[in-house]
Amino acid sequence: QYNNSLEYYQAAKDMVELEDTETKQELTNAIEATRQGLDQAKRHDEDRKAIIELLKPAERSLQEAIVAFIDNDHTVARIRFRQARDTFEDAQETIAESESDLLPEPVEVTIQPDREPPSTMLSELSVIPEAAATALTEAGIETIDDLDSSDESPLTSAAVEELVANEAIEEDTATALTLLSWWHGDGRYTFETAEEVERRQQQADYGFNQSS
Repeated sequence: QYNNSLEYYQAAKDMVELEDTETKQELTNAIEATRQGLDQAKRHDEDRKAIIELLKPAERSLQEAIVAFIDNDHTVARIRFRQARDTFEDAQETIAESESDLLPEPVEVTIQPDREPPSTMLSELSVIPEAAATALTEAGIETIDDLDSSDESPLTSAAVEELVANEAIEEDTATALTLLSWWHGDGRYTFETAEEVERRQQQADYGFNQSS
């Protein structure tokens, strides 16, 4: 649209009589304003593409870190959590430094992690003790999809926090459940706001600290 406007403005300017300086100046001003708008649109497009290119590897690293943690491979988990944290931070900086809103509409990233949990049933995961799995089942939490996550501190869901408070599950089990609540198995994740990018960065940082 900007390019079309520039063509029309320039064509109109070329048709104006030489002595009609006022109209020529008005059209010159319109052309300059349109060019500025075009430049801003290009920068917005470039920044938005940069955001997508940052969010994809960040989300992939986070998903791989979660599964590595569940597999008790804490060395790989720590590396992936650190990569996710740092890349999400880069995305945050790009958002903050952009002259325009880079998330006026949701950004969906598609990823293909190199690993996934051996099962979505919590009772079948070695990181979840049998007694804890029983307590979770009694609370109506049987699969990874049944886990709800918290957007605010504490990051652990209210249901898991209650089980910890009642001494039905241990803190390390609660940590594993918290991380699992951030895993998704459909290969897609949608970022709708800058706050959601920040929250993902905080989750990656949490995982990094828990993997040490």
